[in-house]
Amino acid sequence: MAAALASERGVKLRELEPSDFGLARRFPGRDHFWEQMTIGRVAARRGCDVILSLANWGPVRGALPSVVVVHDNLTETFPNLYTPAYRRARSAYMAALRRSAATVVTVSSASRRQLEAYRRRPVAIARCGVRPPNPQHIDRLKAAVLEERRLEDKGYLLFVGSHDARKNWNFARMVTDRVQHLGVEVVVTSRALPNVFRQGEDLPTRAVTHILDPSDEQMWGLYAGALALIHPSHGEGFGLPLLEAAAVGTPFLTTAVGAAEDIAVDGRQILPLI
Repeated sequence: MAAALASERGVKLRELEPSDFGLARRFPGRDHFWEQMTIGRVAARRGCDVILSLANWGPVRGALPSVVVVHDNLTETFPNLYTPAYRRARSAYMAALRRSAATVVTVSSASRRQLEAYRRRPVAIARCGVRPPNPQHIDRLKAAVLEERRLEDKGYLLFVGSHDARKNWNFARMVTDRVQHLGVEVVVTSRALPNVFRQGEDLPTRAVTHILDPSDEQMWGLYAGALALIHPSHGEGFGLPLLEAAAVGTPFLTTAVGAAEDIAVDGRQILPLI
């Protein structure tokens, strides 16, 4: 995105060396301090004209104009789904962003509506994309993960993100109960992000195949082998699993969150669950 924008505008991208930020990385909470206090100062010293931050926590104050990509404001909408520490940090950041003159870019129509209501100023959209492996490589990845996990091609539903209470495992659990007698399995993936999200519901040990911290290659194989992705999320900024599933031709069922309305080719893919 940054390279494309620079090319279109005829500007140069200046690379800031990690050594420029060494002092800001030696204490707890250093990352947010670095983003808010150090980037602008170093960028000005290196002769930059604008700061473009794609990382959801970009600098909102300083001498240089700033363009910040913000995925969502879900800590305000669903505060109980996040840890208290993350919620406090994010709320403070969003309050500062609301008062700042930074240009805000987001990733979906739903997030734009949410952020414009919060800031009372226009917000732009930068569409996300994914780059899946080529079809031959996808087939190899699918074969490998199906053999490793003893799964049948198109014989399971995929649920991504059970570690995150936003993802609504309670609904997926109900689906699991209803499809077992049809011979369809449910495969659930999860990651360990205890500093951000509250934990989701515990998984039944017999009803699902649970894969902890799958690699990117395993995820592409799982998407490709799934009968469908089920994505009953309570809230998303974008909802990348939808785009990843669609990229390998796997259908999905989702709630009306994030970029669902931008990605779905049929309104029946979006379910009024929440």
